[in-house]
Amino acid sequence: MDANLKFVTMDVGTYGKKKMVEFSESRLYQSLEQRSLKVPVDTVLPHSEITLPHIFVGDEAYLLTTYII
Repeated sequence: MDANLKFVTMDVGTYGKKKMVEFSESRLYQSLEQRSLKVPVDTVLPHSEITLPHIFVGDEAYLLTTYII
């Protein structure tokens, strides 16, 4: 979901660890791995010195990375 609460990509219908296998073959994953996807730069939280990266959220079938939690 983007900053305007709009889903950018969504995959429904694959079970278990098969999700990660299919995801790892996707153009999105390849772009993330090659750092060629135009993801916004890390953002400093308002009224804070804490910097947060933009991330993607997945369930337990996805491996934890610096961009997927």
